[in-house]
Order: sequence, then C-alpha cells, then structure tokens
Amino acid sequence: MSLENSPSLDDYQGGMPARLPDAARGKRLTRLVILGLLVIVLIFAILNFVQSETGGILAGRGSLSGIVMDTNNQPIPAEVFLVGSQQIVTAGPDGRFELKYAPAGEQTLVVAYQYTGRKYSCTIQPGAQVDLGILYAPEPGKFGGR
Repeated sequence: MSLENSPSLDDYQGGMPARLPDAARGKRLTRLVILGLLVIVLIFAILNFVQSETGGILAGRGSLSGIVMDTNNQPIPAEVFLVGSQQIVTAGPDGRFELKYAPAGEQTLVVAYQYTGRKYSCTIQPGAQVDLGILYAPEPGKFGGR
C-alpha cells in the first residue's frame, strides 16, 4: 500500500471504525472468479475433444459424405438419412452432403427425392470420414433399391 492511500491519524480521531475492510473477502472473490474461468475452459476442452477425431473413435462415430445425382448425372438437393437414426441432411445445390456423428458399423443410407428413395449400404469406421462418391436418386415415381 502506498503512503498516499494509507489512513491518517485524522481518520481515527473518533476511534476505530465499526467495520474494518475484510481482506479475506477479496481473496475469496478472486478464487471464485479463477474457479469459474477454469470450469469454462474445461467445458470448452471437453467439447473440442468430443468433436475431434479421437473423440469420434472413442464414441464410435464417424462421418459420411458424397454427391447425390439424378439419372441424368445432374446434382439434386435430395434428402439423405440413416435408417434407424434421427439424422437427416439435405444435399446442397451442387448435390454434396455430409452426415456427421454417424454411428459406426454397418448402416443403411437412404437417398430420398420427390417421394421416392433408394437405399445404400455402407460401413462407417469410428472416427473416419467415409466418402461414398456419387449416389444416384431414383427416378421420380419409381422405387429403387440396391
């Protein structure tokens, strides 16, 4: 504490103040702030790990990607989903899609377009990115399978 900020004798002419500043309170507040920041850093580290390749391996998840085309080899915005899961994506205007965090193992993928669908079988390795290449949607009004 510098001398400019230290109390003078005039401050204590009426006696000691009823309540002295609590030095331990400042330390407790500092500790709580540091603890809160550590918890936030830990949460971000866990989220980063779960989304990493190593986290995918441990969780038994992988990713699927590919391009959806129609029978004229034109990209289409078809819907792509895994049978038995809640995961569904719509391919972009260029036909590209990606399903992240797909369960590892033998999976059935369905490409649906204009009320019809075609199924594809694929194997997803934990932590791996599987590129299925070009997938063809069935012709509208016809049911396809493979």
